Amino acid sequence: ASANFNEFTRTINGGTSYTSGLIYPTITTYWPASIEAINQDTAWVTAYLTAGNMGAIHQTTNGGVSWTNMTPANMYTNSASFANITTFFTPSVGITMGDPVGGDFEIHRTTDGGMTWTKVPGANIPAPLGGEYGLTDVYTRFGANDVWFGTNLGRVYHSNDQGLTWTVGSIGATPYVNDVAFRDAMNGIVMTNSNTAYTTANGGATWTQIPTLDPSMGLNSICSIPGTTWYASCG
Repeated sequence: ASANFNEFTRTINGGTSYTSGLIYPTITTYWPASIEAINQDTAWVTAYLTAGNMGAIHQTTNGGVSWTNMTPANMYTNSASFANITTFFTPSVGITMGDPVGGDFEIHRTTDGGMTWTKVPGANIPAPLGGEYGLTDVYTRFGANDVWFGTNLGRVYHSNDQGLTWTVGSIGATPYVNDVAFRDAMNGIVMTNSNTAYTTANGGATWTQIPTLDPSMGLNSICSIPGTTWYASCG
């Protein structure tokens, strides 16, 4: 109970076997928020600080043997910062997203594999509602351009140009978005912490509640199954 961890688990044979390791030497500085692999050797971890939230991003290029802090001096240093996700569209182009600072979600973008980062202007991101923030690991991508992330007020932000500009849609209610998944650029599902689920057929601009859910359906995590129109979820 109340334990914090900094371990990763890795498979390179489709889940037949796994290995694990530590991202950080201790749990006294960073707590992981999300992890995403680009290939079998390269992955990114987003973390928030154990003291003061804020955040950092770390990269491995050797399958987790070692991790390098790739956080520039201007990222996640405000006292209101909180790092939620890092995701890459290509090995070169990626974004990292954190909670609002100064009235705008803190989103940074790289085009050189994380060597340098540029903050996305607030004018390109719809303003957050009062008290709204992002959630750790609540995001998904599809294809080479589209990314979505959910918020604590039932909204889903979407970019279709690799994070340069953003729109936002609402599920019409205000529970936390537990997870989000898209099977293509238009069709997706969100799960909420109120044990409800919603679908969209227009990229997240509008959402419709699924009226009846299977009682054994897992509502904590969902993903699309590539190459199909199916989703998988777990509780």
